[in-house]
Amino acid sequence: MSIALQAQVDRLEQRVAELESRLEGFSRFEMLSLMAAIELRLEKIEGAKTPQTAKKVPANG
Repeated sequence: MSIALQAQVDRLEQRVAELESRLEGFSRFEMLSLMAAIELRLEKIEGAKTPQTAKKVPANG
């Protein structure tokens, strides 16, 4: 793994640990709501990274 990528992973792991400590007092409903919001956001991010398929146009139109 490259040094830059490892540094990014380390920062993300630290951020996850910080968020986990902040979530300790949340109710089950709050946690489920937060998880649903995160999943929607991840789907949006992943969708933006996926190349859009172009419509195929016949060569002889």
